[in-house]
Amino acid sequence: MKEGADSRQRIVVAATEVFAQKGKHGATMEEIAAKAEVNKAMVYYYYSTKDSLFRAILVTILRRVYDHVFDILGSEDSSDASPAEKVARLVNAHFIAFSEDVRFAKILLHALANEPGDLKAALRIIRDQDETSETRLPEALLSAVKEGISSKEFRELDAGQVLISIIGMSLVYFIDKPIAETLLNQKVESDEVFLRERGKGIIDLVLHGVMGRPNSSRRQRSPRSKSTASRKRAR
Repeated sequence: MKEGADSRQRIVVAATEVFAQKGKHGATMEEIAAKAEVNKAMVYYYYSTKDSLFRAILVTILRRVYDHVFDILGSEDSSDASPAEKVARLVNAHFIAFSEDVRFAKILLHALANEPGDLKAALRIIRDQDETSETRLPEALLSAVKEGISSKEFRELDAGQVLISIIGMSLVYFIDKPIAETLLNQKVESDEVFLRERGKGIIDLVLHGVMGRPNSSRRQRSPRSKSTASRKRAR
């Protein structure tokens, strides 16, 4: 029994590595078996198709991310936190969870872009096994944003779009370093410091994007409107 569990775990680890490198369609069951140091028949014994293996990996990743976020949030008392503090904690927890293992972010990003059906199936599996796991994270963030809107701490906005932005910024963190070094010519001395600063940057961007500003009541004219006004003055 222990040997079987060990073999299955090795398959999961190997599949995670191969899927992160090559995506679902670039990976082969033969390569995964070789990396796991088991025969191909053993892989097919546990996972009848590559699709089922890929979905199992997605379930594993999502559970790891959810558990990590819950652990971070559970270590902080948020009962008296303001909406802005709640959003900041949720954003930070998402970023830390996704940045813990670059392979997780790569596989999830690949699934979102190329295999949305597999991702939906993985989420259904989690929901069927534990109804609260799949919904608590989005609901917690949406609730915090709506609370901020209701209390006027945040301006009126689409809470769903805020959630999409946060997840998007958290998932693509692994390309942030190449962007800084290649496009901005910034030398990254420490990955740990860089990740910490990126987390702060995401929180700062999110909060200043949702919080009301003193002149928020003044509607900013679009470039087109300004251009039209300039032409009228010129006449």
